[in-house]
Amino acid sequence: MKLNPQQLSTQLKQGLAKIYLICGDEHLLVQESRDLLVEFAQSAGYSERQSYHATSDFNWDTLLAEITLQSLFSDKTLLELRIPTGKPGKQGCAAIETFLANVPPDKILLIVTPKLDASQQKTKWVKAIEQQGVMVTVWPIETAQLPSWVKQRLAKAKLSTTPEGLRLIVEQTQGNLLACDQEITKLSLLYGERALSFEEIHAAIGDHARFDLYQLVDQALLGHPEACVRMLGQLQASGTETTLLLWALTRELRQLIHLSSLMSRGERFESACTKLFVWKTRQSLYQTALRRLTQPKLLATLQHAATIDLQTKGLQSGNVWLGLNEIVLSLAGCSLATAATTC
Repeated sequence: MKLNPQQLSTQLKQGLAKIYLICGDEHLLVQESRDLLVEFAQSAGYSERQSYHATSDFNWDTLLAEITLQSLFSDKTLLELRIPTGKPGKQGCAAIETFLANVPPDKILLIVTPKLDASQQKTKWVKAIEQQGVMVTVWPIETAQLPSWVKQRLAKAKLSTTPEGLRLIVEQTQGNLLACDQEITKLSLLYGERALSFEEIHAAIGDHARFDLYQLVDQALLGHPEACVRMLGQLQASGTETTLLLWALTRELRQLIHLSSLMSRGERFESACTKLFVWKTRQSLYQTALRRLTQPKLLATLQHAATIDLQTKGLQSGNVWLGLNEIVLSLAGCSLATAATTC
């Protein structure tokens, strides 16, 4: 059975299948489909959950042992298998076929992958799941569909607005569904459950949206130091928490270090991004940054971030905003020494 995310709830209410495949690159929708399945499984008595991450060095015998294991206490188990490449290989296919050939009565197998192309969807293991279980294909939301999607998400939060308000949310989040969902959550917290005017939405997300921390990070990854300094000043003036800024910056630094490390061992950039669950919409940003940032520089900047972290906690003296400026400019391509003097 092949479904879209909107159809999954109806299928689950009719009864749990024994195997599910959720595939797609829209991480918010993939995660929500996965969470919905987990919720239904738990309500049906699947109290145990085992998670597996099938990277290149994954031992498929571990999953096979769990599939064939008969519980002495009849515990129902949800087995969650994430395949970052969407290609389980011979051993993985054999494990999935073993499960389908003799489906354990007390287990459900959930497989999560990125988007599968046309050739991957024709493979034997995918076809077998489609025939014997449920395949949920998550497609990106088209630009023309975004206002309708935002309207539905607002309604889910018991909110509504004018067409102008919808357009403002769409424009400010630029097709990033996760950012859109976060903005709707913020609106709900600010205003409660009611109809919102354009002015109220603008006051909540419009005035500062151009200078929010996510765009600051993007400008740093793109290598635009002047824009970074201007945005950081706006964030400081608006009273943004330094701990939140530091978290966002260190998250990007760690992701870049992981990517650089994989690529230094011969991994292709696209493959490394898949392995680390990097959104396709952000891959070009990371690729641009890695053209100018070496791994030693990234590690040095992360170490500097650790010092700033101590300053935010009052465990070390220093100007936190000056330190954040240095980290941002370092990400943008300046040396740490240059970044310090630029301030």
